[in-house]
Amino acid sequence: MLIKRKVVGKLKYCFDPSYFMYFEETNLCWRVRLLGYKVVFVPTSVVYHKSEINPRRLNQQIYFIFKEIKSEF
Repeated sequence: MLIKRKVVGKLKYCFDPSYFMYFEETNLCWRVRLLGYKVVFVPTSVVYHKSEINPRRLNQQIYFIFKEIKSEF
């Protein structure tokens, strides 16, 4: 996601903490549109994350995240 600095400056906040893991970028894009800016979605874009992730460790982290927030759903 790319956002111009002047747009970020007009927002009260970027990511709403009440959106813990899902739809936070949707909420951000909606608020940007409400300010009158254009939001573009490029379905063919590709993102590469340069980091070493241990799949086993990642699965454990995801498990504990969902275990902690299950009362929220």
